[in-house]
Amino acid sequence: MLLRRRCPWCNANLGFGVQLGSRPSTKGPRFHEFSWFRVARNIAVCPYCSKPVKSSSKSQRWLLLVFPVILLPLFELFTMDDKGRQTVPVPAFLYWVFVAVAIVGGIMTAVTIHFEKEDDI
Repeated sequence: MLLRRRCPWCNANLGFGVQLGSRPSTKGPRFHEFSWFRVARNIAVCPYCSKPVKSSSKSQRWLLLVFPVILLPLFELFTMDDKGRQTVPVPAFLYWVFVAVAIVGGIMTAVTIHFEKEDDI
């Protein structure tokens, strides 16, 4: 089946991964995960074998196709004049194209994602 995602440790079917558990990591936070409120980061664990798993970063790159939908309203906001009129009008067709590209990115992320072992030792 297309949506069968297997645990890399015990080979159990995790489906979409919504039933993954979480627990604090034994490692400290990385330099880019610094936070004043949280010292340890949580990691996803398999509900069957309780070993750490992570989703593949290659499949999450498809989510970059969502950014044009986010950036287009910001573009319109910054191209308004003092009276609220658009100085550079964006055609409505462009919105539909960007929404379609974002939907394709979401679908491709859901189809290509798989789980990998995470080193938590």
